[in-house]
Amino acid sequence: MLLEKMNLRKTKLKPKSIEILLLIIVFSSNILSQTKPEKTKEILIPKNVEIMLLDARTIEPELTIDVYLKIIASGKIKNKKEIKKLLEDAFYLSFNTKEKVPRKITSFEGQVLTIRPTFISYSQKNNLDALTLQTRIVSEILKIDRVRAFELFNEISPNLLLKPLSCQDFLLYETSSFYELVGKIAEESFSSEQIKQGQRIAFLSPYIENMTSPSQVSPIIKIFLSTNLTNDEMLNLAEIFNKSLRKIFGDDRSFSYQMNFDSTGRDIFQLYRKFNFSPALYNELSCSYKDFLQKNLKGKRCQDTINYEIRTGKTINEPEKNEPEIKLPVYIAEANNILFKDLPISIEDINPSEIEKIEFPTEYFTNGKSKEIFRKIRSLQKWEEENKTLSEIKESQKWQEEFSKTLEFVNDLKELDNEDEIDIFHQKCLLLRLLLVESPNISFKEKVLNEYLKLLNNKQIEREYTPEWFLEFDDLKQEILEIKSVEEQEKLLGVVKNTNNSAIRVYLDLEKELNSKKNSQSENVTVITPSK
Repeated sequence: MLLEKMNLRKTKLKPKSIEILLLIIVFSSNILSQTKPEKTKEILIPKNVEIMLLDARTIEPELTIDVYLKIIASGKIKNKKEIKKLLEDAFYLSFNTKEKVPRKITSFEGQVLTIRPTFISYSQKNNLDALTLQTRIVSEILKIDRVRAFELFNEISPNLLLKPLSCQDFLLYETSSFYELVGKIAEESFSSEQIKQGQRIAFLSPYIENMTSPSQVSPIIKIFLSTNLTNDEMLNLAEIFNKSLRKIFGDDRSFSYQMNFDSTGRDIFQLYRKFNFSPALYNELSCSYKDFLQKNLKGKRCQDTINYEIRTGKTINEPEKNEPEIKLPVYIAEANNILFKDLPISIEDINPSEIEKIEFPTEYFTNGKSKEIFRKIRSLQKWEEENKTLSEIKESQKWQEEFSKTLEFVNDLKELDNEDEIDIFHQKCLLLRLLLVESPNISFKEKVLNEYLKLLNNKQIEREYTPEWFLEFDDLKQEILEIKSVEEQEKLLGVVKNTNNSAIRVYLDLEKELNSKKNSQSENVTVITPSK
């Protein structure tokens, strides 16, 4: 076609001239094809991020998921398909985690003990239990695909299977974040037409029906308070709530904590105000709440909660001489004053059928070798020499010799008759962190750190008690980051990274990657100074 356009057939050219002309045409077309811009291939996941994701698959499942979520939250992956795929993988992996439901330490007569359950409770700050991870995952998918998020959320059973706790249980269920997500989905995922058809009632009903623990009462009330329910929805769901509330019984540990230290009582009062539009609904809630209180107060109760309520209760009479002072628990006195004025709950209505004595566990550092070592560290901290500052004292040979002996004592701390390996693990970690803070120079810091890393390299602890292991690793990292000398920080973090532990390396690489993004962002900020 090109030859015809140039009328080569009509032009009398020598064969050699035609050959040259053809070569020019071919050469020109090649040049044009080379200069034509090619479509750039989209990078689904940056190479360095892909390597981190691969490394994360080699560590414990809860840590793998945590790394996934932190990378996604950082914005390092832009492709929504890839994000959704990672989140779906994380969701199904979450069923393999050790802790199923988040838990927090109870207080004993208003005090928290230094025992292993306290460390389990502290480890919850990292959100590594199955239910919290699933809640985090679904919340992320909600941002990109509401339908898929709803499908995955429906795979989490509305029945959390929260068994009643005994008085010897020291960890309570913590379900707030899960029910916050239930409320968010209820508020945002249903159209007006679907609400009219009763689809939102159908969605919320199983969560309220399966309310079996006092620890669920307040979070479920907050669904009523935060969701813009219609009057019809309120009537239907309130009936289910009242039936479920009446069935909750036989868990004084959870009940007493919720009533004395949490917001259940106040939330009930807010729910009453929400039900003001219907006197029948208001009265029904009043009756079911009263049944809930009396049933739990007249059952078996824990000695420590009884003692606390007696000590902090409100006086309801003015005793004459030789008459005992009668006190009611604060939450009962408040309920009588606000809800049960006509027929208040009396002392006789709440006499327990049985009071169970509590055997308080032995606290860490209260006996044996761990107590001795703790005292040695305290003596190092309070060491005094005439006319010398603490920094000068730490440079003395005598102090450093005592420090080295104390470090040896920590290393020699073995499993005791009444303590498991995980108890020794927590105590040694805490003692070593105290010594790290007191170390007079980088040389001593490295010695302490190497002993700490030996503990973290215990694969059995890492595998069986992953959230607690991660707590101790994270606390160590924070302790290093609080050292004033940047040079010492970097040197110690280098020692940590060189340890033979995949999880530690993954998290340090992740932190470096996330910090690099923060630094680059801060470098790109233009600071405008006012003109003089």
